[in-house]
Parts: sequence; structure tokens; C-alpha cells
Amino acid sequence: MRFGFIGLGNLGRNLAASLPRAGVPLTVSDLDESAAEELVDAGASWAATPREVAAVSDTVFTCLPSPSAVATVLSGADGLLGGFAPGGTWVDSSANDRHELLRLAALAAERGVGTLEAPVTGGVHLARSGEITVLVGGDVAAFEAHRAAFEAIVRMSSTSGRLGARQ
Repeated sequence: MRFGFIGLGNLGRNLAASLPRAGVPLTVSDLDESAAEELVDAGASWAATPREVAAVSDTVFTCLPSPSAVATVLSGADGLLGGFAPGGTWVDSSANDRHELLRLAALAAERGVGTLEAPVTGGVHLARSGEITVLVGGDVAAFEAHRAAFEAIVRMSSTSGRLGARQ
């Protein structure tokens, strides 16, 4: 499975960094290309737009600062929905509004793209060390298909990371 990650601020960069460390192929993007330098040095690929990330990914994580940023990245002119193939999955770990997430998930579903809601709690320092908690909501089968990626983010081999799922 090929993964993408959009939103490489303090939290997103640390969440994304867990994937290449676990050997997961990753393509990244951010408004600030310099935010991706360490990830690219670690083996991730760079894409200039969310659409380009989705075009080379089966699943794309977003970790963005606001509902409007999420809407733009998903459904804007160069958004994820323009690049995803049917059967793709969008995983949102952003600071988002539940009603907006449901609206955007419906847009994604119209294009054959699944959605998992995956907010995190614990802050940047816990994301960096793999001790962050990820709460995943959505289709159980989609969650199970992505379990290895979530386990990489929380380093489930340790006793500190936590992963919770709800339907």
C-alpha cells in the first residue's frame, strides 16, 4: 500500500516520520516545501499538490490546522479528490469539525474514496516518541486494512502508544 501525508507542521511532520521509519512508502506535501526536507532525506517522495499526492497514493493522511484548510486540501482545485482513484482512503487527523468532516466524507464517498477520522491526542512530544494516542472512527474493515500504518504511528511494539477504534 502506498501512503501520502499532507500537513507537515509540528504535529504532522512527527506523525508522518513514523511511516518511513516503519518501511512504509510515503509521498508528502505541505504549503512550505522546506517542512518536508527531513522526510525526503529519510526516503519520502515530494509532491507539489495534494492532487499529486493522491495520484500516487492508495491512502492519504491529512493533519491540518483548520476545517477550511481540510476542505481546500480535499476538494479544492488541486485537491485530493482530483487525484484519488476509486477505492482510495482519506485519513483525517486534522483539527476538524465533525459536521464538516461528515460533509467532506460524503464528497469523498461520491468519488469512491473512503474516509477514516483519526484525531490524535498527546501533543507533539508524544508524536515524536511514538507515545501518541490515535482514536480512529469509520468503517471497521477500512481500519483493519490500515492497522499497520496506525501501529507505525503509535509504535504498538512499545507499551506506550495507544490505538483505539470506533465505528
